[in-house]
Amino acid sequence: MTGTDRMVSWLRETLAAAQADAEGATPGPWHVTDYPYGYDFAAVIGTRPLDCDVVAGSHDNGGGVRLADARHIARNSPAAVLLRIAADRKQHDEHIPVPDHGRFSHSYGEKCPAFCEGECRDSPKVCLTCRDSSGDPIEAPCRSLKFLAEAWDWTEETPEPQE
Repeated sequence: MTGTDRMVSWLRETLAAAQADAEGATPGPWHVTDYPYGYDFAAVIGTRPLDCDVVAGSHDNGGGVRLADARHIARNSPAAVLLRIAADRKQHDEHIPVPDHGRFSHSYGEKCPAFCEGECRDSPKVCLTCRDSSGDPIEAPCRSLKFLAEAWDWTEETPEPQE
């Protein structure tokens, strides 16, 4: 498996795992209720204002959530995460590595044109969408795909996905 294939496979698995987590969480929208008792740990998160059915606790019992943490958690509700995953998948699909068919790579995608006769299989893959200033395809992974993977915590040291 090439480094590019490893990154693309890892990104697909990561997006699928994040989607499964978000779909299994308490549905939103989520709301933050701030209890202004003068404590930093006095906020709860619920599916309705004043409810605490998502994250709760109280300062008196040694629990609770800092207001800034509660706002951050609520902003990253399952619905928000699922919207980001859908957008990231679109970005991923626009920059997927494909066989190099020169300036026609976007037209053919994963399929080889008749004139290719499979010769492209030995050359490095290119980005489906990205082109240099002369119109030639950029070798994969392109910067857009790398940035997307990095946003999901990809590094060169990330292990291969488990099949």
